[in-house]
Amino acid sequence: MIAWVLATGGALEDRPVHSKSTCFDTFPFPDESTGLTPELHQRIASLAQQIDDHRKRVLGLPLVPAQTPASVGSGQAAVRADLGRAAGMRSEPPPPDTAPPGPPTPSGEATTSPLNKDLTLTNLYNVREALRAGRALTAKEKAIHTTGLVGVLHQLHTELDAAVLQAYGWADLTTALAAAPGAEAHTAATADLLQRLVALNTRRAAEEAQGTVRWLRPDFQNPAQNFKKPLKN
Repeated sequence: MIAWVLATGGALEDRPVHSKSTCFDTFPFPDESTGLTPELHQRIASLAQQIDDHRKRVLGLPLVPAQTPASVGSGQAAVRADLGRAAGMRSEPPPPDTAPPGPPTPSGEATTSPLNKDLTLTNLYNVREALRAGRALTAKEKAIHTTGLVGVLHQLHTELDAAVLQAYGWADLTTALAAAPGAEAHTAATADLLQRLVALNTRRAAEEAQGTVRWLRPDFQNPAQNFKKPLKN
């Protein structure tokens, strides 16, 4: 969706701006017509939840129990589980095991120490982008990579991207889109992806003109399903 937002959104000085009306409302999400099966739907949801849980753990933020998979523990045990999982997915050794940031304070904010003062969501993803680009990490970035388990975060996002492409029926783009941004293969695949999304958007627009709307969340969006409950006496 990032490529779509960059192509359809606006800009503030040199920064891209997301607009709901032009970016989100026009985005053609996958569904059963594109190859989204119940199994894929569950896998995508599970990977998204794992990403959210992983980020909260390394940033020292509280997890939401109702949204945490039963098979995933908490605290240091959960971090070790992530490390073990990542070690089985890649050939290189896992990063050194380090204690996660301190527990959340009563206000819900993560505690701060010299070890994790640079551990922020923005820095986690900046380090991930450096890894994707193949750039050598600075000493500060290496510390963030180790403490924030950025290798695990990257692996989860790679799996999520592959699952979403499969849900669209576009698994043929998986390898090229996983290449370093700016590489010829990645650039060509991104252009191809945008062309396919535009074509799908055009088909969806034609369907909607005929009265067929593929609601993302029918219970909340479909006017035909919204009704007023009778008032209680």
